[in-house]
Amino acid sequence: MSWRTIECGTPHSPSSGGVCISGVLYYKAADQLLSKASMIVCFDVRSEKYNFVRVRESSIGAVDTTTTLINYKGKLASLMMERSYSFWSSISFDMWVLQDPTNKNGRSILTSFPS
Repeated sequence: MSWRTIECGTPHSPSSGGVCISGVLYYKAADQLLSKASMIVCFDVRSEKYNFVRVRESSIGAVDTTTTLINYKGKLASLMMERSYSFWSSISFDMWVLQDPTNKNGRSILTSFPS
């Protein structure tokens, strides 16, 4: 068996493990010049093409190091859990769902729950 390299053309540094949804591998990454993740990289396994979703400042929590990428109803979601260590030990979470990773006309929309 042999391996080959697929050139990306856009310098970036992966910052997390990924999740594969319908043949597309998604992972959080940082620009080479930045230390924190600022985008989600989408790699289509069939076409071997990359797409980059730049995350708006208002949704930057979606690519935080404490979030986990998951498959939510066939869409990419980023989940951040918060635990309360009080007597009742409640758990809450924030979730961002990527609505359209292929939107070429503008930025992709990350919807936050609860809104």
